[in-house]
Amino acid sequence: MTNTYQMIVVSCDEGVCRITLNRPEKRNALHPKMIEELTAAVTSLPADTRMLILEGRGKAFCAGADLAYLRRLAEFSYEENVQDSAALMRLYRALYQLPCLVVSKVHGPALGGGMGFLLVSDFVFAAADAKLGFPEVRIGFVPALVSVFLLKKVSEGTARHLLLSGEIFSARQGKAYGLVTEVMDDVPALEARVNQFVAETLAGVSPQSVTHTRRLLQQMDEDRLDAALERAVIANARARETHDFKQGLEAFLRKEKIRWT
Repeated sequence: MTNTYQMIVVSCDEGVCRITLNRPEKRNALHPKMIEELTAAVTSLPADTRMLILEGRGKAFCAGADLAYLRRLAEFSYEENVQDSAALMRLYRALYQLPCLVVSKVHGPALGGGMGFLLVSDFVFAAADAKLGFPEVRIGFVPALVSVFLLKKVSEGTARHLLLSGEIFSARQGKAYGLVTEVMDDVPALEARVNQFVAETLAGVSPQSVTHTRRLLQQMDEDRLDAALERAVIANARARETHDFKQGLEAFLRKEKIRWT
């Protein structure tokens, strides 16, 4: 079964579903329509889905926010920014709360909001050419939503370093940080390894055990997660009202280097 949306492609076969971000000309940048389609696809996966694989078409996994849409953000009201941030929050939460295994297959850039997909995945396989990071603070943004899930993956010290420095790091560095499961030399090797992982996991892991274990882990801090995500949505909206956000956004759109004073 294959479903083609406007900005994604969904294919499911024998318990394995793949969602492919399908905006290669935009490096699979996040757009409200893409977020809407992703949420619809994730929340309507077949009941027998045992594994979801997230991937990107073209030269990037997901390079962050869509530039054309960013131009509109500066004109948004506070309420519109809350709604916009809440839409991405619902997508991340839907992925995190799936009963099946979630795998990210990463090549090229995976930045900003694109890193959120890695953070809500159970396993992350990456090609050596992957460039990862949270560059928001370098352009006047706040990495609010991703910070919630990053703190579930790494120590507070590592999270502070990654979020406050805006460092762009390699897939191998990502593995050292605990954000990447395995690194392959190139994209063909990545595809082969993911296919091997799928076959081994479907044959060797109980689907009911996976479902119950994922649910158990989710329930352990469900209330704290909901509260943290709500705070992150508000933080995103408030940050978009600041002078630094507007100055950084303008420079970013003009592809100018920003000198913060």
